[in-house]
Parts: sequence; C-alpha cells; structure tokens
Amino acid sequence: EDYLHYNKMTIVLSVLLDDLPREDYLHYNKMTIKIKVVTGKLRLDNLFGGEPVLGEVINTAINANFEQFMNELRPIVEKALAKFMLESADGIATSFPYKDLFPV
Repeated sequence: EDYLHYNKMTIVLSVLLDDLPREDYLHYNKMTIKIKVVTGKLRLDNLFGGEPVLGEVINTAINANFEQFMNELRPIVEKALAKFMLESADGIATSFPYKDLFPV
C-alpha cells in the first residue's frame, strides 16, 4: 500500500571547484529541493498508541485538507532532503579528484 504520492520534485545543486594541494576537488556547497504536490493521500499508522478510531479521524482530517497539510510540511521535508542529499553528494565528490570523476 502506498502512503504518500508526489507529482514533481526539482533539485538544484551548486558546485564549487576547490583548489586543494596538488589536486582539484569538487565541493557541493548548496542544494535546493522544491517539491510540488498537486494531489495526494497520506496514511499514518500507529497514531495514539495504535488507537484505531483516533488514527482514522486524524488520517481523514489530513486527507480532507491535504493541500494545506502539505503546504505546512513541505518546507521541512525539502530542507531535510536537501541536507541529506547534499552531505551524500559532497561526501562522494570530495573523495575523488575532479580529474577522476570527469576525465577529459
């Protein structure tokens, strides 16, 4: 069962070329992620200690107001994803000289 559907995600990544001793390395210094959700349905499980009636009420309320819910949640999700993906990309890029990543 799917718990969240999304329609579109845009990622912008800024790159610096660091001149380190003897070699040039890429350094990703900024990542921006923009998520656009037009429609969707969310289902959260085990709310209120697994209380089924309260869980269903919350899921119904969220889905009845899905656009507003996502408008509140979107900046938090975008920031968390950008941080995680930036750290991952930068960790990979700084492990290898530029010439090894992009041979001419």
